[in-house]
Amino acid sequence: VLDPPTFGRARRPRRTFSIRADLDRLVAAAVALLAPAGELLLCSNNRETPLRRLERAIASAAPSRRFQVVARPTLPADFAGDADFAKSIWVRFEQPPA
Repeated sequence: VLDPPTFGRARRPRRTFSIRADLDRLVAAAVALLAPAGELLLCSNNRETPLRRLERAIASAAPSRRFQVVARPTLPADFAGDADFAKSIWVRFEQPPA
């Protein structure tokens, strides 16, 4: 499960995280840790990050690995009416051929 912040600062080592600049690198690192047929749920509550951006980050994270979208969960009823607030995509990577 990846639910990165829009922006953050770390003290040690001193660095910043920006979803705009670092999303692809974060997703690639997570996909590299997945089992061959692993699953990933990627979420964002940044209004400036559309769902298609999350999808592109997953696709570019491992261009040689095929995956299927399991779901694009929608917001619960208590958040209805603000579709730009939170986006999620759940994918399952295919088992590579033996």
